[in-house]
Amino acid sequence: MRKRLDFVHNEKGFILPSVLLLTTFVLLNFSTNMLAYQHDLKITYNLIEQINAQTLFQMSYITYKKDYVPQNKDENLTYQFPNGIVNIRSKGYGEFIQLRFNIETNQSKVLFVSEMVKPAPNSNQFQEIE
Repeated sequence: MRKRLDFVHNEKGFILPSVLLLTTFVLLNFSTNMLAYQHDLKITYNLIEQINAQTLFQMSYITYKKDYVPQNKDENLTYQFPNGIVNIRSKGYGEFIQLRFNIETNQSKVLFVSEMVKPAPNSNQFQEIE
């Protein structure tokens, strides 16, 4: 005669607690994965915005270098690009110029960057600061 498992066949209940445990595990796993997915979406959105802001900074910096006039050390310039607007304030400090970039992307994210540059003598180019 086969031996029967006594705790499975008695009337105290075995199926309901096991189903509740399995359901709890499945719902916990599902909700954890949903939260991780939402977090990944936010991270991806922020990384795309950071790349857009860095691209705007690089484009405006190169454009400012092309448009630089040595006589105008204190000026405000605004550049509009397809993925945002950049406002540059320049202020002269002796032989150096401080550039303050106010970068606003199309999704209204704002980033501020400050850069010190040294104009090359008798030219509209910049020297590298070491």
